Amino acid sequence: MNEEGMPVYWSPILWWLHHQGPVNYPPEIDKVMAGLTIHSLSYLLADQKEAEKMRTVMKSQLVAAVQELGAHKASQQKR
Repeated sequence: MNEEGMPVYWSPILWWLHHQGPVNYPPEIDKVMAGLTIHSLSYLLADQKEAEKMRTVMKSQLVAAVQELGAHKASQQKR
């Protein structure tokens, strides 16, 4: 993993995924990564009451995305 020049606010996994180039991950992975990013960045919002609401929504969407990912994996194993 090339972490040279990585901003301190980026997690190493996001940096790695960003600089890895196009990868054919299932769409559920995109949902999980987007949810984790939104959840993490919500801590930077000035209105923390609204940020907490965002985190609550993102947590439920993350759970749904992970369940979809599990279903995707199960369907791939049946092939």
